[in-house]
Amino acid sequence: MKHLLNTDLKKIFKGKAIYFLLGAAIILPIFTTLFVAFLMFITKQTGAEVTEVFATLFSPVFIYISSFSLLNNIGLALLITLIIVAAGDFSQATIRNKVVAGHKREHVFFSALITNLIFVFTILFAYSSFSYLFASLLAGFKLDVFLIVLKFGLIGYTSYLVIYTLATVVMFKLKNAWAPILIVIGVMTGVSIINIVVGLILDMNEITFNVIPYIFPMTHVNATGEGVFQDKFDHFWIFSLVNLAYFGLLCLAGYKLSRKTDFN
Repeated sequence: MKHLLNTDLKKIFKGKAIYFLLGAAIILPIFTTLFVAFLMFITKQTGAEVTEVFATLFSPVFIYISSFSLLNNIGLALLITLIIVAAGDFSQATIRNKVVAGHKREHVFFSALITNLIFVFTILFAYSSFSYLFASLLAGFKLDVFLIVLKFGLIGYTSYLVIYTLATVVMFKLKNAWAPILIVIGVMTGVSIINIVVGLILDMNEITFNVIPYIFPMTHVNATGEGVFQDKFDHFWIFSLVNLAYFGLLCLAGYKLSRKTDFN
């Protein structure tokens, strides 16, 4: 499997897609920071006060959390680009060659999964880290904010483990690119809607506890800011453990699926 993994990684890092996204992951936070700095300059020049809404929208925590959104500029581009690149093994029938060369089917799956996750975390780490770093240059570094960032980072990264493992399993099941893209977006949108609807119903009945975020913690990557679940930051370890449990189950599903899959 080591040789197979090296081959898959070389394919990714010799391609242009990862470097294009990596460039965007650095450039976009720079433009966002310049835009915020310009707004702050205009605000000061006009003598207007910085409103609480403005301060919240462009705070380091809000920007960091938003950088994990599956449907933001980088998030959607990452999903589409990675799946199209990864599904090339099926569309070009090169995955059959791996089996013919003597590689076990489950090794083919796990090599693809590890490669996909390395691709994702390279881009996501760059984008989220630079987003927080540049926002902190304007707002200033604060230890309490950094601790929130660390907590959400653990939630966010474990959520992406689940999301892209699901995408890889679906890709191996249906052997095309668009099915995993649409299913991932559909599943994430669906559970987010369920979370919102249940939350509204509970609020109407003055019930404070909502169990849905604990059942589907990966929906936190669609959060619009720290206020969405600020009171739950202390439970970051629960969300992360649940995500890891989903990740383990999906790996097991992928293992069983790959052993039965005909790559011809």
